[in-house]
Amino acid sequence: MIRRALILGGAAVALLSACVASPVAAPDDLAAFQVVDVRVEAARAVAEAEKPVEVLAAEVEAIVARNVQGVLDGVRSDGTRPVVADVLVMRLFVPTVASAALTARGAAAMDVSVQLRDAQTGEAIGGPRGLRAHADTRFGGVLAAVMTAQALEQGGQAGEIARAARSLGGRMAEIIYGITPS
Repeated sequence: MIRRALILGGAAVALLSACVASPVAAPDDLAAFQVVDVRVEAARAVAEAEKPVEVLAAEVEAIVARNVQGVLDGVRSDGTRPVVADVLVMRLFVPTVASAALTARGAAAMDVSVQLRDAQTGEAIGGPRGLRAHADTRFGGVLAAVMTAQALEQGGQAGEIARAARSLGGRMAEIIYGITPS
């Protein structure tokens, strides 16, 4: 009985992962894409964040755009079809030093919707894709709280957002280029 539950649970997770990270187009089309701009909207997510975000929404948008673009440029720079990635940040969690110590929660995380568009016509390519990104893998507990508090003291919330954005860039490379960054 337990074995069956584990198998079904694992299959559900695998299915959900495949749905969330499915490519935006056919493999032949993916080879031609070149992301020339990443446009980010995060104002609502910053305003509604469960913990206070000390970074202004415009700064969050710039941090996410810069880090995602950097990852995507590092993965591919030879595409022939210019595309734009519109990123809507729907949920943003950025711990504070105090909350990391009190709640033993992990790193920054964001849920986003990504819509790829042709850079010349603005036409949508495929449908929007929902993605989740984390600053890094920090499991709960005291060790995660210590690691998060140290990261926040070194780079502040902006540093945590940048880490999550680089993770997001990797997830986006998978759906836009069909490539998993190393």
